[in-house]
Amino acid sequence: MKLRSRAAIDIETDELWENKSIARACERALREDIIAALAASGEAFRTSATTCVVVDASTTKTLCDELLALCARFALSGKVMTIAECVDAEGIARGTALAGASEERVAFAARALERAGACATFARDGVLGVKFA
Repeated sequence: MKLRSRAAIDIETDELWENKSIARACERALREDIIAALAASGEAFRTSATTCVVVDASTTKTLCDELLALCARFALSGKVMTIAECVDAEGIARGTALAGASEERVAFAARALERAGACATFARDGVLGVKFA
């Protein structure tokens, strides 16, 4: 299954809740239940009252591996980068799976690495970042 280019899902308006070819739509309560189940399993996290980001284990592992490789390749141990810098397809991420990746998904992967002690994550003034161990 191919990942959607947008990581965020809006519970109110996202097109994935409708199947126009058979004139069916998923009711709001069921949408909430689906997102709650995904969040409970660690496959989604809320970003606002009506939006969430869906992740999957293989994508998270790939992004974790790429973040660690980026750290090793550019000797970033002890250095701080924003998540936006980590995914800049014209910059340091060029030619990697990080290039152009969803910042939300990369931030999720960075938090997974943080739990493993490989980095620390931060958010300041709306900017997400990572300090590599």
